Amino acid sequence: MTENNELPTSAFVLCRRTEYVASASPNKILLGLEKVYEKLIEFKKQKNTELVIMQDNKIVKVKPE
Repeated sequence: MTENNELPTSAFVLCRRTEYVASASPNKILLGLEKVYEKLIEFKKQKNTELVIMQDNKIVKVKPE
């Protein structure tokens, strides 16, 4: 932790009172999120189900294309 009790921005934190574990850089996290998004779209296409998203502050269902 830093002097003002903030966690480092490059850390993934598992909290146990004052303990934490740092891992994975932000780039790796973003790459992982992109892979998850791609797999989600692929899954929705295979199952022919709608994807629920927020668009213009409204929740809408769209078919993945």
